[in-house]
Amino acid sequence: MKEVAIIMSVVYVALLAVLLAVTIKDKDRKYYVKVKMLTSSMFIVMACTFSLMTNDYSKIKPILIAALVASWCGDLALGLYHKKKRKRYMLIGIGFFILAQILLILFVYEKNPEIAAVDIIVPILIIPMLLILIRGFNLHTGRAKVPVVVYAFLLTLFVTKAIHVMFDMTTGYAFAVGIGAQMWWFSDYVLLFLYFYHTRTRGAKYALHAANLLLYYTATYLITLSILLE
Repeated sequence: MKEVAIIMSVVYVALLAVLLAVTIKDKDRKYYVKVKMLTSSMFIVMACTFSLMTNDYSKIKPILIAALVASWCGDLALGLYHKKKRKRYMLIGIGFFILAQILLILFVYEKNPEIAAVDIIVPILIIPMLLILIRGFNLHTGRAKVPVVVYAFLLTLFVTKAIHVMFDMTTGYAFAVGIGAQMWWFSDYVLLFLYFYHTRTRGAKYALHAANLLLYYTATYLITLSILLE
């Protein structure tokens, strides 16, 4: 069983490497959406396979798998936005990622239902901080401003609880979810600047995009791997 997990992990890393390559090379960018969706499909396949490998149906995580499917849909929409530059694809993508975050919140609270004050206070504080960031860096969010703020609140709710679980449980599962959640948080703040900050250099845009993909797909891998570490 361990061999299967290793093989799938190697395939996932290989797909991510190809995705990063097509992202930074102009001549290969026509393959971007296809490679991106292959990579995203892989984390769903791994989640389903890892669930079955546990031989314990109580460890199958339908909420997590549903969250990953919602993320897959969000990846497709944002991939189409990146290619076609139509705002509606971005808004659809944010909508799917809002759904994914709601499901991820349910996922971490299912394991540890205790609610601490910090789990609520930090997500509330992120709202004014994000608005200051948007204004301070002149981020051109436009119609996406409200969905972005809603998403940031839900993302921080998930991340704060995941960190809480990580320090409370100190297991392989908890560390994978906690570190994965933090990497997801950083990836989305990189994405904020990629999409809404008007940088003048193409190299900076490619660097931001590569950083976002590396953080996001590592995050989803760790959260998916947590199934085997429980």
